[in-house]
Amino acid sequence: MNQIIIVGNGFDLAHGFPTRYSDFMLSFLKDCIRHAYDNAGQTVYFGPIQINCRAYIQEGIENVLKRIDSIKKVANDHWIDLNITSKGPGIYFGDRPRSSRKVILFHIDSDLINELLSKEANLNWIDIEKEYFKLLNEALDNNNIEDQRDDVKKLNEDLDFLKDELCKYLDKIQSDSSYISTLDPALRQRIQGFLFPKLRFKNVAPEKSFRRLILNYNYTSTIQPYLEDQPDNLNTEISYIHGSLNDQASSIVFGFGSVDGPELKKILTSEIYQAAHNLKFQIYLRNGQDGELNKILKEGAFLVRVIGHSCGTSDGSTLRDIFEHDNCQGISVCYLNNEDFSEKTFNIHGHLKEFKKLPIEAMNDDLCFQPTSTEESAVEVS
Repeated sequence: MNQIIIVGNGFDLAHGFPTRYSDFMLSFLKDCIRHAYDNAGQTVYFGPIQINCRAYIQEGIENVLKRIDSIKKVANDHWIDLNITSKGPGIYFGDRPRSSRKVILFHIDSDLINELLSKEANLNWIDIEKEYFKLLNEALDNNNIEDQRDDVKKLNEDLDFLKDELCKYLDKIQSDSSYISTLDPALRQRIQGFLFPKLRFKNVAPEKSFRRLILNYNYTSTIQPYLEDQPDNLNTEISYIHGSLNDQASSIVFGFGSVDGPELKKILTSEIYQAAHNLKFQIYLRNGQDGELNKILKEGAFLVRVIGHSCGTSDGSTLRDIFEHDNCQGISVCYLNNEDFSEKTFNIHGHLKEFKKLPIEAMNDDLCFQPTSTEESAVEVS
């Protein structure tokens, strides 16, 4: 029996990587501010973002940036006043709270980025996709076909801009090897045991009877050392289904993943083919990055293990293919707490068009955060 191991962003977070949406966006805005300050008196551009620093900051920009730990941070003890709104000209930093004189001025020519920044406190990665999808449908509601075409083009350019900046950010943090090296050894061993359970082969030759596919939805290669350190990595390979940081930016999958609903039908039946450019299942068709998954689904019975993935609608097009497949014999879920397990099982059943009794096993409570044992589970292959 084969194995499919689904790996999501929670895996990177468990290793200390700052890969939340808020981590990325805050770092990006700080880079914008830093660059504007280095070019004070000039207007600088980051894609659709225009920035101008109009005054010297006496204490130095780095000391200021250290105090900003949230996009909506307001440091009332000093002179920084940060307000974000999706309405009006953009984002302003004031030289004193409620001052009319601005030190750094942002102007954002992007409905997508403005909307995301205005809701930053409550956003996850999937919310970027939802916001993009919502604006895309609004663009297609325009009665003028040329306006529709222009709006869709601009929206896709803005999403591509965010994708490129995300790749730069992840590449920067991935190059810091301290995250892996400082991981608790007991925790690492438990993760290794979950990824590579002991195999018991029953009257069959291992090389002919078993295949393991690690389906990595992350762009990072955090999973790679586990494969390299595993002596018994029989017939195991990693599929970077969303692309990896070593790939060209055009192969990175960053878009909307749902496969249902009237809004999706409106996109697929519109006169503008570019409207479907960032639908994940369309990207898979263009790039063929789901090829290994499609192969193992057809090869025979398989078990699924989930670590660090919410199993939400963001990757609905591929998760539905896995969970609904007749060859899927059961799912083992690594979870943080009871609420997290309930959410994951709810999401898994949400991908099924028709309810079926699918065995779902809770694996290694607190595996990724508070290891209490180093025991490995075993899987029988017959």
